[in-house]
Amino acid sequence: MKKARVKASILCLLLLYVLSSLPAVSRADSACPSCHFDALSQELSQRLLHNARLKKNASLRILVVNFVDLSQLHCTSRFGQLLPEKLRNQLLHSGWQIIEARRGKKVEIEEDTGPFILSDRTKDLARKIQCSAVLAGTYLYHKGTITVIAKLISVPDNAILSSATIETECDPYIFALLRPEGFGCPQSQAFIRIKPFPGDEFPGTDNMESYYQYNYPKEDSFNETD
Repeated sequence: MKKARVKASILCLLLLYVLSSLPAVSRADSACPSCHFDALSQELSQRLLHNARLKKNASLRILVVNFVDLSQLHCTSRFGQLLPEKLRNQLLHSGWQIIEARRGKKVEIEEDTGPFILSDRTKDLARKIQCSAVLAGTYLYHKGTITVIAKLISVPDNAILSSATIETECDPYIFALLRPEGFGCPQSQAFIRIKPFPGDEFPGTDNMESYYQYNYPKEDSFNETD
């Protein structure tokens, strides 16, 4: 009996030791699904602040717009909407003068001349709300990694006042935000039709590749019928 109790005590001590040695970050991540996304937005805002080429006495009125898919500049997602919202708050608290357009106003990026050339309609809107710079951005998902590029663009001449790039792992929380349903992107039909993932399970590497292929399909693929 005594030997059995000693063995049981030793096993309990070993179990406690293993549990106590688990990384605290892993436990925190499971309790905070959005922590990785929050850290991404915080790092992006810090890089924008650090890289800003502004005069000391410059007083810019900055309009922050939705980020768009780099391969489809007409398409955004919940990720493309939530990330700029985070940046608005973080940059505002850091001293930048952030303004908001009235609801219903659409800010566009000119597709034919490059991802960071503001369209004429965007410039007109910026002038109407007395905005001197626009913070725009793009993102691209590829094989489990998401790359985000943000640039502060001068309205009068399209000069780049600041820029920042981040490449990070696409965890389940961020991956769910990338789904384009309901935001005016025609490619969402292909995503819904293919359904390469079982249920809500986060896909593995193979399925990630399938998502990449079907989320950015060729134009002729939309002529296919179910």
